[in-house]
Amino acid sequence: MNDPMVSERVLREMLLKEWTECAGVLESRILRLEVNSRDGELMEEILETIRRVKRGSAYIGATGVTKIVHELESALRTLGDLGIRADAELIDLLLLAVEALGDGLRAFGDALDGRGPLAADGPFAPGTDAEAKWSEVACGLRAYFDRAHPGAPAAGGGANAAGGAAEMAGGKADVTGDAGAANGDANAADDADAANGDAVAADDADAANGDTVAAGGKANVTGDAGEADAGGGAGGFADGGAGGADAAGGPDRAESGESGNGRGQTDILARLPGGADGRPGTAADPARNAAQLSHHPQSIRVSQDKLDKMMNMISELLIAKNAFMHLSARLNVEYDLPELSKEVKEIGFSVNRITDELQNAIMSIRMVEIRTVFQKMPRIVRDVAQLTGKKMELAMAGETTEIDKTIVEQISDPLVHLIRNAADHGIEDAEERLRKGKREIGRIELRAYNKDKHVYIEIEDDGKGIDPEALKRKALERGLIQPDQADRMSGSQLVNLIFLPGFSTAGRITEVSGRGVGMDIVKSNIEKLGGAVFIDSEVDRGTKVVIRLPLTLAISRGLIVNVARESYIIPIEYISETVKIGRRDIHRFDGKFFAHHKGSVIGVEWLAKLFLLGDRDLDGKDEFHAVIISGGGEKFGIIVDKLLSEQEFVIKALHGRLAGIPGISGSTLLGDGQVVLIVNPLDLIRLAKNG
Repeated sequence: MNDPMVSERVLREMLLKEWTECAGVLESRILRLEVNSRDGELMEEILETIRRVKRGSAYIGATGVTKIVHELESALRTLGDLGIRADAELIDLLLLAVEALGDGLRAFGDALDGRGPLAADGPFAPGTDAEAKWSEVACGLRAYFDRAHPGAPAAGGGANAAGGAAEMAGGKADVTGDAGAANGDANAADDADAANGDAVAADDADAANGDTVAAGGKANVTGDAGEADAGGGAGGFADGGAGGADAAGGPDRAESGESGNGRGQTDILARLPGGADGRPGTAADPARNAAQLSHHPQSIRVSQDKLDKMMNMISELLIAKNAFMHLSARLNVEYDLPELSKEVKEIGFSVNRITDELQNAIMSIRMVEIRTVFQKMPRIVRDVAQLTGKKMELAMAGETTEIDKTIVEQISDPLVHLIRNAADHGIEDAEERLRKGKREIGRIELRAYNKDKHVYIEIEDDGKGIDPEALKRKALERGLIQPDQADRMSGSQLVNLIFLPGFSTAGRITEVSGRGVGMDIVKSNIEKLGGAVFIDSEVDRGTKVVIRLPLTLAISRGLIVNVARESYIIPIEYISETVKIGRRDIHRFDGKFFAHHKGSVIGVEWLAKLFLLGDRDLDGKDEFHAVIISGGGEKFGIIVDKLLSEQEFVIKALHGRLAGIPGISGSTLLGDGQVVLIVNPLDLIRLAKNG
């Protein structure tokens, strides 16, 4: 990190990650603004999030990003100053502005990787996508504010704010992002802000943007009371032209750990040696900083690759830990050394404890809140409501539930599909709901919680529900099931037909539905994560979809079973119970085997038969060991020779030809050095059903 260019690049990458998070927060808060347009605290949170991006972008010379957030801030301040109540049209424009910001961030990321085109504004120009969207936003804002307050000076301010954006789209940069900004050489407040086109004092800032804001007025909405002190506050890029609320109070607020998103995240600029304004601290700074550091927890950003490497090392240590117990047993049984065996076992217990603590520590580092996925959903529900003309609301709970980062990244698309389904297929239009005696506004609930070492995500709506008979007719029309199969199916089995490949209930193709991407893709993606999905629905009452996910993909527990002198591991999360089934309770029908189990009939099959290791030994025993596995809402019995032990294991993926073996998901190494295959229970059920 001695190379200044390397340090600058790392800083830019860190800021890009932070800005991307801020963009997500902005979207969710703008959606809240539609419902709580008079909430001054919410407006201030939105502005502070924008300022946070603006400070960083001005500091490193990201001109494209700075322009977008600068004009977005001006538009929001105009909204507050004019006392305009945000309606659907304005929220649409603001959301489009956030999309433009997202495009600008992607252009900035491309420029960091050397892929962005060199524009007149330099390598960190907004990009054509961002310019096009912002041009549309600019025209929309100008027209909107002119209609809201025709002829008023403030309306001119709104138009001017939008007009500044139009100039940006035309290549007339109002923020130059010179070398001083790129290198963080912020000197006097006047020079720094002049170089970046950002006004410092509140009066100057408002004059430059055409906003009529009294220095001490409307502080509850836009924080203008703080802006009145901007001229005398800390200068440089700390204020980023956002106003004195950042210039005067920004450094202290950043040092105390507060942030624009309101969740205590530390502003990256506040952690720089010169503080948020990029200038050297005074002689008193070290003492003050030391005092504050002692009172506030510190955080660092670590590459996920490093965490993955540490997790792999913990996994190897887990295998070594299991070897101690195996060695202790051999010393006692094979070599008749009970004392030495006892010592080895005690050491093994110590290693076991340390390994568990290390594993839990690394796991906690990898865990992230599911909030990052949930915050996308209000926008999706709103878009569907606008496209379909329905009235609906979304309630979310459990956003702080934590899950492995790898799972969070992969669960987003299935959740988006399920939310769209609930909004488009589930919720009825207002007239139909009123006829059924329901509330005019449909309700979708999205919840997450921990239970039994799993994370559960529920999507529930109070819509029309799923009609099993309608699903049966659709499946028969498409030839997905045979008539004799359909007649034998229960209601829950009929509902699960929705998971068949290519199945869709959409009658026509729209922007939301009928695109050929069905629930089978959702199910397969969730199962790839080691999870499961369940559906419970009642006609005219609603539908609940429950997703069960493991906390992590790295380490699991499983039951070791023996079949034809070979050992296999069945993941514990799929096991409902282990039982003994009598030979008299097993019956054959239509080439398949079934057994009575606790008052119900379940399918059974021999694992040896599924893996072509031998035949069913119906006549050899009076009773059989069975592992009852559950998947997709049904239970199935897998008959094995022996049940050995439960053990933690680290799954290793199979490659090449071995990767395509049906019923096998990977392999692992036991403490005695034996390589054991890990079975995929859901594949076993499919193999058994298909004969």
